[in-house]
Amino acid sequence: MIAKANSAVIDKTGTLTEGVFQVQKVESVYYNKEKMIEIAVSLESKSNHPIAKAILEYFPNIVISNSNIENVEEIAGYGMKGFVNNLEVLAGNAKLMKLHKVEYEKKLDAIKETIVIIAIENQYAGYFIISDKVKVDAGKAISRLKNLGIENIIMLSGDKKSIVEDVASKLNIDHAYGDLLPEDKVYHIEQLKKENDNLVVFVGDGINDAPALAVSDVGIAMGGKWVVMQQLKLQML
Repeated sequence: MIAKANSAVIDKTGTLTEGVFQVQKVESVYYNKEKMIEIAVSLESKSNHPIAKAILEYFPNIVISNSNIENVEEIAGYGMKGFVNNLEVLAGNAKLMKLHKVEYEKKLDAIKETIVIIAIENQYAGYFIISDKVKVDAGKAISRLKNLGIENIIMLSGDKKSIVEDVASKLNIDHAYGDLLPEDKVYHIEQLKKENDNLVVFVGDGINDAPALAVSDVGIAMGGKWVVMQQLKLQML
């Protein structure tokens, strides 16, 4: 059945990009910089997300006391919240700040790179700028899909719209959507399947994209050096 596919929906981070993030800049606002970094790193230590790992790798000498980190919640598509040293901490994107009515510098919305905004006790404290790189063979892969007759190639990502549009432009992908939650990706795939009898292949990381994989006709989960193909609703022909 995969040979009959005419639409490909592709995740960005770790699929079209390296998924290896690096901290480029750290700024504090209205808060002691060293203290803000210590608090943010402590919270991020409770996540396995590539962005969290990048932050921890950038600050390897910070001592983390697990006993001082409590009630941590990781919110897909938003970021993290929890308590560090009895202080309520938010670490995530602009959507997380807006959800908790935290006012931040609007200039951050214009930055193309990934931004992790930090709020402490519901007050904007600073931010991290983090970048990722497009895979060297991603453009070639997109060209080959088009040559194979894949009519629709769409990139869906939870990352900010400006980053997603920049990557799409570099890879010659016509349709790209950013700032998506997992359920938003599901919606886009379901809508695509309703149009012109599209047979949809979804390519993602297999963890955060599990809901999108589940509603696709064929799901491809990227994992390290392995590509795990899962037939989800149709039998392979």
